[in-house]
Amino acid sequence: MSKTFLGKMSAAAIAITATATILAGCTNNSAGTSASGSNDKPVSGGTLIFARGGDAGNIVPTEAGGNDSIFVVEQMFDTLLTPSKDGTKLEPSLATDYKQSDDQLSWTFNLRKDVKFSDGTNMTAKDVVFSIKTASDPDLPFGFVNEGIKNVEAVDDYTVKIITKSPWAPLPSDVALFSNAIVPANYGGKSLKEFEKNPVGTGPFMFKEWKKGQSLSLVKNPHYWKANRPYLDGVTFTTVGEDNTRLMQVRGGQAHVDEGPSFTTLDSVKKDSSVNVLTFGSSQTDYLIMSNKSKPFKDQHVRAAVGHSVDKESIIKAVLNGNGTPANSFLAPTIWGYDKNQKVREYDLDKAKEELKKSAYPNGFDTTIEVVAGDSGQQTTAQIVQESLKKIGINAKIVTKDDSAAGNDRVNGTYDMAFTLSTTDISDPDELVKFVAVESGGANAMRTFFPDEKITKWASEAAAATDNDKRLDLYSKIQTEFNEQQPLVPLYYSPNIYITSKKLHDFAVNEETGAYLLTDAWIEK
Repeated sequence: MSKTFLGKMSAAAIAITATATILAGCTNNSAGTSASGSNDKPVSGGTLIFARGGDAGNIVPTEAGGNDSIFVVEQMFDTLLTPSKDGTKLEPSLATDYKQSDDQLSWTFNLRKDVKFSDGTNMTAKDVVFSIKTASDPDLPFGFVNEGIKNVEAVDDYTVKIITKSPWAPLPSDVALFSNAIVPANYGGKSLKEFEKNPVGTGPFMFKEWKKGQSLSLVKNPHYWKANRPYLDGVTFTTVGEDNTRLMQVRGGQAHVDEGPSFTTLDSVKKDSSVNVLTFGSSQTDYLIMSNKSKPFKDQHVRAAVGHSVDKESIIKAVLNGNGTPANSFLAPTIWGYDKNQKVREYDLDKAKEELKKSAYPNGFDTTIEVVAGDSGQQTTAQIVQESLKKIGINAKIVTKDDSAAGNDRVNGTYDMAFTLSTTDISDPDELVKFVAVESGGANAMRTFFPDEKITKWASEAAAATDNDKRLDLYSKIQTEFNEQQPLVPLYYSPNIYITSKKLHDFAVNEETGAYLLTDAWIEK
């Protein structure tokens, strides 16, 4: 996740506006900074190759979970609205404009009339109704986002009305979420299982082939509704676990983008004239998570002791080479609703020992820290945390697992301590607050499985509130309570950094959601 919001302008302010008409002919939001600074005219052709640490899990919008899946889904499918590149507003996608009713209980969306799915069939309101109703199933990974929706109706072939249970501020941002992307009604006459094998969407690229654990290939959608886009013939995501190998592939021309470079190599890479180092704004927050299914971490004093044992400054220096800032909340500063005045437990081993003495484990205990194989950042972070915990009597063994096994452990809560991160997917804090801090919110409180009735109540109240000040107050209370209970340790905020080929131009990343904006990207021949 993601995951998952606003920086300069409040998404809530956008969301509660009674009328929000968007010009259909506005500039393409995927135009980004040229990777090479070249002023050459874009050329068509070529396949963009990403080297990434892990494979996707599921590439159907309603089933996708982590960013490895979400970033692929966003290339094949479109939503009604989409966040602007800088995250400060919503822009048109499959809807040209929308309007809220006077009683604030419904929203009407006007659809584009020139959109086809990648199989050549027309997209109409019935597809939108099916997609959003399907995505609203509370048992789905992101079904919780649509909890405010009461019904979805087709007014005519190109007009859709979404009726809410009460005034619902995040609704426009919610429909911009990848899980609310539009698929053919009834999956085009296929079962979900059949659709998963060859998904059909309206995005710039369409599915070609998936060799699980190796590569996932997309090709240009010939029916894409944006004229003369994309320039690329296709995009391939390859799974390359080792940081060094990904870097060498970009240097050697086997890949165009290193999706997750090690920060510790950046100083030397910046001196390499054969590649570019690109930095984008980010809503990413990294965490040390503790499973509430692991007995010691049910104890709040144990969690507080861990909180006081994490030396964030040392981690940032060692892992990010100084390219980050200590986190004081599970929300990133770029997200509307983030409270800059939040206080977290500072690194203080004496206070950590005091907390442990108050716990059911005053003499310490044995535990584990799980890391993903090939992830040098997690390994280094784990070693720093391990050393501090040992000084207060907690003996943490570092356990290395492959990406799939580690992911399963997090999903099931069958770990002690582990690492994960979040990014926002929409321009409102509603999704991320529920994803990270609410146990029933789709990710079991960021896989900590920590229940907190107060946070659950406040999160629902914040989504239903139409007053921005009230929403901000509720989000501040949530952050304070979450920091006090300490089900996880927010580690640091960091930018999105990519190492790219000199031949790649106009590669851009949404600075709020992290989504790849590839419709204008092109490869120099």
